[in-house]
Amino acid sequence: MSGRCYSRRARPTRNILHVLLIICEGATEKNYFDNFNKREWRSITIKTPETNTTDPVGLINYAISQKKYINPDITWCVFDGNTHSQETINKSIKKADQKINIIISVPCFEIWFLLHFNHYECCLNKDDTIELLKKYIKNYKKPQNVYKLISDKTEKAINRAIKLNDLHKNNGLSTYSINCNPSTQTFQIIEYIYKLVNL
Repeated sequence: MSGRCYSRRARPTRNILHVLLIICEGATEKNYFDNFNKREWRSITIKTPETNTTDPVGLINYAISQKKYINPDITWCVFDGNTHSQETINKSIKKADQKINIIISVPCFEIWFLLHFNHYECCLNKDDTIELLKKYIKNYKKPQNVYKLISDKTEKAINRAIKLNDLHKNNGLSTYSINCNPSTQTFQIIEYIYKLVNL
């Protein structure tokens, strides 16, 4: 027999310095962000607790309740802009009160995936976005975890998302507007993570 010891005491532990809380509207988003809990990134841990709530105000309320137990350094709520009214989104912004960061993707979270492959400025709906994504990820279906297929293109996606933001801002639109189509603020989370792990 081998003399190796596989006891709990023999295993290295992660030195967690930063806790990030991400409340997601759907499983697609959760599956994606869970990939950033990498063993080699010992400076962060990411919490993505499950919830059946999809309403933006409900997501904010859930985030507030989770913060009491998790005590994160920063909290985000991630949801799509295509299924909610501007009034509902505005209510969620007011509820968040700058204590919770809101991340909206218009028309849907898949626009973030799509920007890894190409830049798009034409107005899209959810079905359009998924069909375009299938050109790059064959047979894509929600809530498929595509992280390994796109992670090497993330810097390009960040730059394209920022470019879209600048375009909409130049047209007088807020990044919280459902009229910012297409757009996604997901890059803000990724940039924050990269800064913590010094990538």
